Amino acid sequence: MKYFVEIAPSNKVINKVVTSDDETEAGIKKIMKSSNTWKEVPKSGGDGVGGTGHVGNTWDPTNNVFIGTQPYPSWQLNNSTFRYDPPVPKPADTGESLWVWDEDVLNWVNEAPPAPTS
Repeated sequence: MKYFVEIAPSNKVINKVVTSDDETEAGIKKIMKSSNTWKEVPKSGGDGVGGTGHVGNTWDPTNNVFIGTQPYPSWQLNNSTFRYDPPVPKPADTGESLWVWDEDVLNWVNEAPPAPTS
């Protein structure tokens, strides 16, 4: 199976379809009766740079990557990874931590339940 996304003139991904292995970008454009750009994408994942072609993501044609949605207003786009980075690095996981970003305090908060006492 192949996966194709439809990219609007605004570079937003607006549709994703699954086709047979022999389908082409030109063929899917004709089938879907759309003049927008269609691009074949991996099912998920990728090479670790940028996001994947999911509906709502943005296509960056200059860098040939998809950019996911910004998770929080304070997070900035990293121009090397094309992913959003928090203003404070996430603390190391201790196995007993559940780090959650708190936009109100602009920091990570450990929301793990306290360890039981004996």
